[in-house]
Amino acid sequence: MGEVRQRRRDPGPEVLPARGPAHGCVPIGLELKLEANLGPTRLRGIIDRLELDENGEFVVTDYKTGSVPSEFWEAKSLSGVHMYALLCERMLGRRPARVQLFYLSKPEAIIATPTDQSIRGVERRTTAMYQAIAQACERDDFRARPGRLLRLLHVSSRTARPTAATARRRRAARPGHDDQRASPLVPAG
Repeated sequence: MGEVRQRRRDPGPEVLPARGPAHGCVPIGLELKLEANLGPTRLRGIIDRLELDENGEFVVTDYKTGSVPSEFWEAKSLSGVHMYALLCERMLGRRPARVQLFYLSKPEAIIATPTDQSIRGVERRTTAMYQAIAQACERDDFRARPGRLLRLLHVSSRTARPTAATARRRRAARPGHDDQRASPLVPAG
């Protein structure tokens, strides 16, 4: 996506939780609320920590309590902080020099440098998502898209051995089949 990414294990004090300035970083805000218009869409976000680094550049840190994603999922994990970079650029007038996810469980940081391309990507995806939702509202069309787990459950339900009641229903549904046994739900006779 045209961005510089790095993963840093034991990232050091410059990205540790809010304990005051470290290594020249000066906190600007914690739980900082930003919002900006993106076409017809109002984009809002709450940045966990915004700092100025030793060069006077913005650094956005998003703290995470879950497990650190594999390198395969890094780009997807960074999408939220790239949204914060867009909000900083729109509301504060400049793009952060770096955005980072800091995982409290390890500690480990995933660090990226926002670029023109990554910011444009966020704008395009956000605009496309808004348009898709608006079109679905106009058509009143909100079809479900079953995920992988639901498809797996559907496959396993077809391959599982049917219960006795299911087997009776299937036999009864066959053309020309006349089941003489009385159903426990319908009185005989």
